[in-house]
Amino acid sequence: MSHEHRYLVSFIVDNQPQSRTLIHDGETLDPGLAETLIKTAFAELKTASLSDV
Repeated sequence: MSHEHRYLVSFIVDNQPQSRTLIHDGETLDPGLAETLIKTAFAELKTASLSDV
């Protein structure tokens, strides 16, 4: 049985701290996957350069 987990992911874009909520079925979420999911889920961040994810 799969459970969805809610993650609050913080990052920096254009020298401004931001955060987004992601829902993912994995029990953990590494920074690389978090960045990919953020860029996929939020069109305004698709081409953004994120740091400190």
